[in-house]
Amino acid sequence: MNVLARLKPGMTLEAARADLSVTLKREQQEFPRASMGKQVNVVGFNENLVGDVRPALLVLLGAVVFVLLIACANVANLLLARLAAREKELAIRAAVGAGRPRLVRQLLTESLLLSLIGAALGLIAAKWGVKLLVAMSPAGIARIEESGVDGSVFGFTCAIAVLTGLLAGIFPAVQATKADVHQTLKTQSAAASALSRRGGGVRRGLPALMIAELALALVLLVGAGLMIKSFLRLLAVPKGFNPEGVLTLALTPSLAKYPQESPRRLAYFEESLVRVQALPGVQSVGLTTFLPLGGPHIRMFLEIEGRPPFDPGNEPVVET
Repeated sequence: MNVLARLKPGMTLEAARADLSVTLKREQQEFPRASMGKQVNVVGFNENLVGDVRPALLVLLGAVVFVLLIACANVANLLLARLAAREKELAIRAAVGAGRPRLVRQLLTESLLLSLIGAALGLIAAKWGVKLLVAMSPAGIARIEESGVDGSVFGFTCAIAVLTGLLAGIFPAVQATKADVHQTLKTQSAAASALSRRGGGVRRGLPALMIAELALALVLLVGAGLMIKSFLRLLAVPKGFNPEGVLTLALTPSLAKYPQESPRRLAYFEESLVRVQALPGVQSVGLTTFLPLGGPHIRMFLEIEGRPPFDPGNEPVVET
């Protein structure tokens, strides 16, 4: 028996589960045969709608975070290489009175601007990409059609863009402002040659960033390999039937025109079988309520106390 209920203020799922368990035990004592094998399962409405997809989404989010960190390391390497050519400019700015905090703010502003431009382009690509994903998604994914880029996604993207700009820019900015102003101004050769002679400067942080980048990429490669291996194993599991050449079609007759348990509804299904059987290349047809491995898909009506009863001719049908 499925029950839809709203918890009282302050009531948790665990407390509701405990109360219902007590009720079930009392029922088992009073009606032992009728309640034999019954259990209580209390889940949130959101979990009931979308299923247990949170762990998979968290794993995907973790992979995205690793890719983002690799991108930050890439950008930091590029900024370090760019700052190597600007070391003399920064030294002149420091010589005429620009303090180290001001130089760091300037470099971080450039990094944040670069990150925000990338975020804007990413939002445009995401808006188009989500529409393409929804159009290509298979049937049965709960609420996939509601996916989109809204205000919360925009705010989250802006926050990530600022964090990414700081993360990718703080290390190069600090490294660039560590340079010796007097030594840099004395040096007349290229910045790279001077840095190699001193053994310091902005290039000092490149090896650490490269090691971090390789480590993150290795973790992603190992995780991707394990997922591919698991997917191949799932494909190799016997299904118990031959799916080759089998096509499915969902029949949804109007309840206003073909009410439940009516002869017209049965005639509708029988005529559909005859028409499909007459199609060229069709060997056999059949009707079923549930497809193999597809799970239940049942129409049900909700009647709410104090409101008019459900009219299938005027109101939409709730599907689960």
